[in-house]
Amino acid sequence: RWQLTPDRLAAQTARKAAVQWMSDRGVPAGDAALVIAELLANAVRAARGAVILEVSLDGPRLQIAVSDDGAGLDELPVETLPPLDAEGSRGLFLVRKLSTGLELDRHSVGTTVRCWLPTAPEPSSDSASTALPGQQRRDTQS
Repeated sequence: RWQLTPDRLAAQTARKAAVQWMSDRGVPAGDAALVIAELLANAVRAARGAVILEVSLDGPRLQIAVSDDGAGLDELPVETLPPLDAEGSRGLFLVRKLSTGLELDRHSVGTTVRCWLPTAPEPSSDSASTALPGQQRRDTQS
């Protein structure tokens, strides 16, 4: 659990500490680091004075919760990809795509956004399934 002031440097420091915490437990931090960065960026913008990052293992999943003491949201925005020329508004879209669940808890003071990610990559029998939409896998062997 990391409590921080709502500024970018503190958010970056907390993200790095969380990545180290995951590394110490053998949990890959790739997608989780991006999710943490996006959730912290939102919380830093919304907070009045405090942001809390909590990362824990929940069975085979990693639970990430970010709380702030800002005005908060009543519900999560609709899941839509913002226009390509938009300057922002991709954070929660990315969090939804990378996590296996996302929820919002509104408190008397502030909001907590919580999500879960698998602690290990999903097994796949089809190597092409790792490709992005429209991407084709090239066989490098002749």
